[in-house]
Amino acid sequence: MTPGFLRRYQRTGLENPVTFDCLNYLLLSNSILNFRYFDQANLEGASLSCANLEGAFLKGANLQLANLQDANLQDANLEGAKLQRAILQRAILQEAKLRGANLQDANLQEAKLQRAILRGAILRGASLQVANLQDANLEVANLQDANLQDANLSGANLELANLEGADLIRADLVRAYLVRAYLSGAYLSGACLQGADLSGADLQGAGLQGADLQGAYLYQTRRVNVKSLKSARNWEQAVYTKSEWNSDNRQWFPLDQEANEAKIEEIRNLTEGIIDFSSP
Repeated sequence: MTPGFLRRYQRTGLENPVTFDCLNYLLLSNSILNFRYFDQANLEGASLSCANLEGAFLKGANLQLANLQDANLQDANLEGAKLQRAILQRAILQEAKLRGANLQDANLQEAKLQRAILRGAILRGASLQVANLQDANLEVANLQDANLQDANLSGANLELANLEGADLIRADLVRAYLVRAYLSGAYLSGACLQGADLSGADLQGAGLQGADLQGAYLYQTRRVNVKSLKSARNWEQAVYTKSEWNSDNRQWFPLDQEANEAKIEEIRNLTEGIIDFSSP
C-alpha cells in the first residue's frame, strides 16, 4: 500500500512531478510505492528496506544513511542522488541509472547491479562484496578503497575508473574493460582477468598473486612490478603487444605474434623491476 500522505499527493505523468523535501527518517519498509516521482526528495535516514521502487524517479534525491536493504530499485533513476553510507545490501539495482551518484561508504554487499549505469559515480570506500556488476558501466567512476571481494565485474566497463587501493580479491573480471584504469595499490589476488582489456592501465604496486591472466590484454600497461606479474597464473598466456579483439573467438590476437613472444621471453628473463608494455 502507498502511505496515505503520499496518496494525497499522487500525480500521474511526468509533467506534474512532486518534490518532497521532508521525508527524512520515515519508516516505509515493505511498502509498494505506486507513487514514483521523488526527484530531489529528502529521504535521509528513511527506512525503505524491501520497498518496491522499481522504475522510480529519484534523481538528485537525498538518501544518505537510508536503509534500502533488499529494496527493488530495478530501472530506477538515481542520477546524482546522494547515497553516502546508505544500506543497499542485496538491493535490486539492475539497469538502474546511477550516473554521478554519490555512494561513498555505502553498503552494497550482494547487490544486483547488472547493466547498471554508474558512470562518474563516487563509490569510494563502498562495500561491494559479492555484488553482481556484470556488464555495468563504471566508466570514470571513483572506486578508491572500495571492497569488491568476490564481486562479479565480468564485462563491466571500468575505463578510466579510479581503483586505487581497491580490494578486488577473487573478483570476476572476465573480459572487463579496464582501459587506462588507475589500479595503483589495488589487491587483485585470485582475481580472474581472463580476456580483460588492461591496455594503458596503471598497475603501480598492484598485487597480482594468483590472479588469472589467461588471454588478458596488457598492451601499454604501465608500472607493472615484475615479481607481482610473475606471481600471477597464466601470465605467459597474456597478450603484451598491439592486438585485435576477435569477437568470434572472444579473445585477443597479437598483430605481431613474434613480437608478443619476444616480450614474454623478455619478462621471463627478468627477476625484478618495474616494466611498461609500450612496445608495438
